[in-house]
Amino acid sequence: LILDDIIKSTKESITEIRSLSHNLYPLNEEEFLCDAISKLISRHKNIPLKFVFNVDGKKPLQNDLIITTNVYRVLQEFINNTIKYAKASQISINVTYNNSIMVVKIEDDGCGFDLNSIKSNNGIGIDNMKQRIKIIEGSFDLTSKINVGTKLVIQIPLN
Repeated sequence: LILDDIIKSTKESITEIRSLSHNLYPLNEEEFLCDAISKLISRHKNIPLKFVFNVDGKKPLQNDLIITTNVYRVLQEFINNTIKYAKASQISINVTYNNSIMVVKIEDDGCGFDLNSIKSNNGIGIDNMKQRIKIIEGSFDLTSKINVGTKLVIQIPLN
């Protein structure tokens, strides 16, 4: 009985470590944001959540690793929060390139939440996401409606 508990705990620990190592996945200079998002989505293929991913416009010829990494980490946080809390059936991600601006929209159809209650809950996830977008001089607009879902719109200037 104790041995069974040890085996179960060990298997759970291995699963958690593998998940953490995938989340620390480093991006490289050659990897554009859309490629990184596709890989991020593919890592979640074993959960009952539908992903819809669209790209519009012409992506820049040069990749900015700082922009790519920060946007990737924000999307990663949004997806992880959706999986943990939202009870969603779908996440939509849209990346649009308009001249010198990239717009990234991610939304779920989950249970939504009260933004004010999250602020008083001592969570750092949303603050970390805001900081990442601030670093790349972008705008961050998070909205959520109870029983409707959560939506994040990021706009980033491209040099």
